[in-house]
Amino acid sequence: MEEFDFRWGGVAPKYNNLELHHGSVLESGEYKNGKVCYLDNVVEDFLSLVDLRKVGKWLDYNVDISNPKPNLEIWYRKGGTHGVGGLELINSDANWLTCWAKCHSQASIGCQGLDGANNYAYVQHNVQVEDETEVQDKSQVQYETGVQDKNKDEAEVVDSEEDDEEFVDSDYELSEEDFEFKTVEVPVHEGADDTKNDSNYGHVFEAPREVSSDGEQTSDFDTESEGDGDDKEGDNEGTSKINQDVQTFAIKKLSLEHTCGQVEKLKFANPKWICERFSSKIKINTYWNLKAFQGEVLEFCHVRVSKTQVYKAKRLAKAQIEENYIQQYARLWDYAEQLKNTNKGSTMKIKCDLVGDEAIFQRIYVCLAACKKGFLAGCRSVIGVYAFHLKGHYLGQILNVVGVDGNNGLFPIAYDVAEIENNDSWIWFMSLLIEDLGITNGLSWAFISDKQKRFIPAITHVLPTAEDRMCVWHLYNNFIATHLGLTLKHMLWAAARATTIPWYEAEMEKMKEEDLEAWEWLVHRPPNNWTRSHFHPRYKCDLLLNNLCESFNAAIIDAKDNSILTCLESIRMYVMLRMVNRMAACDKWKHHVGRRIFKIIEKNKMRASQCIPRLYGEKMYQVSHMYSGEFVVDLTATSCSCRRCDLCDIPCAHAISAIFHRDENPVEYVHECYKLETCIRSYEPIVHQIPSMDKWVKGGLPQIRLQFRKCQPGKPKRLRTKEAAEVQVPAPNPPNPLPPGYTALAAKLRKVFIKIRCGRMPQSKRKWKTDFLIIWVFL
Repeated sequence: MEEFDFRWGGVAPKYNNLELHHGSVLESGEYKNGKVCYLDNVVEDFLSLVDLRKVGKWLDYNVDISNPKPNLEIWYRKGGTHGVGGLELINSDANWLTCWAKCHSQASIGCQGLDGANNYAYVQHNVQVEDETEVQDKSQVQYETGVQDKNKDEAEVVDSEEDDEEFVDSDYELSEEDFEFKTVEVPVHEGADDTKNDSNYGHVFEAPREVSSDGEQTSDFDTESEGDGDDKEGDNEGTSKINQDVQTFAIKKLSLEHTCGQVEKLKFANPKWICERFSSKIKINTYWNLKAFQGEVLEFCHVRVSKTQVYKAKRLAKAQIEENYIQQYARLWDYAEQLKNTNKGSTMKIKCDLVGDEAIFQRIYVCLAACKKGFLAGCRSVIGVYAFHLKGHYLGQILNVVGVDGNNGLFPIAYDVAEIENNDSWIWFMSLLIEDLGITNGLSWAFISDKQKRFIPAITHVLPTAEDRMCVWHLYNNFIATHLGLTLKHMLWAAARATTIPWYEAEMEKMKEEDLEAWEWLVHRPPNNWTRSHFHPRYKCDLLLNNLCESFNAAIIDAKDNSILTCLESIRMYVMLRMVNRMAACDKWKHHVGRRIFKIIEKNKMRASQCIPRLYGEKMYQVSHMYSGEFVVDLTATSCSCRRCDLCDIPCAHAISAIFHRDENPVEYVHECYKLETCIRSYEPIVHQIPSMDKWVKGGLPQIRLQFRKCQPGKPKRLRTKEAAEVQVPAPNPPNPLPPGYTALAAKLRKVFIKIRCGRMPQSKRKWKTDFLIIWVFL
């Protein structure tokens, strides 16, 4: 059973309430500048002196309840007396009950702290004893506190005019149980000026207030009155400002019933408002159509805006994007230092052009220490090279190099953000890469590229003895532009997959008989760049495609749309997560080699059923294939005359047949670069995290400025130019009904542009005047 209900202010119940004065100062025998709180519905049989001391503790007095010697004095004032003379000290429960019995009409109680402070707490109690007749006739209670009585049904509270007055901040805190809202029924005010904004009906929620010693209502919010003309910001009658320094308001009136209808045009839907809500979408699609933009605003915000508004919103969003780019380029030096501090041993270099006192950005090179150590510890000496465009506000290109791990997967090594792909940028990038990897002998390294026109002269300049390979898929795209036909396609790929020189020459002879011009076009390409028959076996890699770089490009495709620091951080985050995920995947290997290598072995096992091995020396066999002739296998050197074992050091079908003849496991003959231990060494280094930009230490170097953005003439291209092998046109629909002897057209139809000369033009002008004849070719 609760002894009382705690209340700070408002209308007091008629019976059994105590008025406590506290926080006052004793001057000339009077308590002044005090505050008042109330204890309602007091049960005298359960309220003790300890409970009164707990109230003093709630009021922030230094009260020790467990100490038998009280350090808080509680005084009782007799009814009809004033000053100090009418005070009586309460020092026991019996004394308290005596005082309670005396207060039939009105009495007062005060308290004083004994902690050595000059702050006296005076508590005045107004106690009224209810008569039996009044209890029987009582039919309505006009006030409802935060803690309601179980015997009360509904309380109707009349709003007081003093509720709108300014109140004083309290020097104590309220618990959630004490600080609850009371419900007030707002009456109809006659002569109100604004009846549209203020609803005359419905519930209004009002914060509880505290009553000071002089009778004024206060609260723990420091607000201003509604009619104060100095408050220019809070002109809403339903709110009042709590603090002048912070944009925080206290809700004084809240109408839950609204009668106004919806409108499609609002004065607050200005370009700034539109920019704030759609800036992220504008950043993704800077060429957003104005009409589509209007429809997006209408669909999601139910507001109709004009084309001028969305145009200005796009301009504001682009200005914000431009400012973000400038700020990130200015912090590049700080990012480089932070990266080198968190990832010891990493290389990050920035090249700028000094124009006066300004540093104009050119390119940046990043090689993480974990990637460098992992590549040298467990990857083969084969590097894939690729370049792709940035798609942000400031264009550029990302140059990257990847390696091949023990499971024939990509291993990122380094990347470079350059202003353009040219000889200078490739030479600068490859020189730093060779220095980081410690490459001194070019004969032991191979580079696979998409035949970038600028890369081949660069690698020839910095590492002339290295082997340069070309992606066969890009070679085929150039080949098919002028030489069409499915037969030529199969011949080109057969020549590329040939592992011996005689097999390669045989495929080239077939192409020569089929199409002499196609053979002449292909024979001018060095065979050591694109066919396995001329690959050196020292690299332990027979890859014909540069798909590893394409996979890296697809993994960071979202980073290409961002600004410089966001792009670099996205790439570093991808590399960090890939190192961790690949390391965790090594623990799940079911065999001593990776999943891709195990599939190659299983495929060769199926082909080994067509081979008959014959032992003629120690671990040396002559293998007869049922359809391909005779082969010589040396298991000691893991070599075969077909050169498949020599190129990648994985047993071919002929070698596996000899291994089965010895009742051994083919996995034991796989090279160490494919084993689990080697793969763990590759992904064991860790790429460390970098804190956010606000924690970077600013250096004293000059801020990096953006270079001048060159805008190409004409409308910007939104789609890339498709290659000849990608252009496909569906076959036309057959006629209905079908004529007799009708042959359906092919499903693929391609345009071929053939250059011809005009015979009517003079001989002197034929060198520059050309026409194009469009021929439809069916495949």
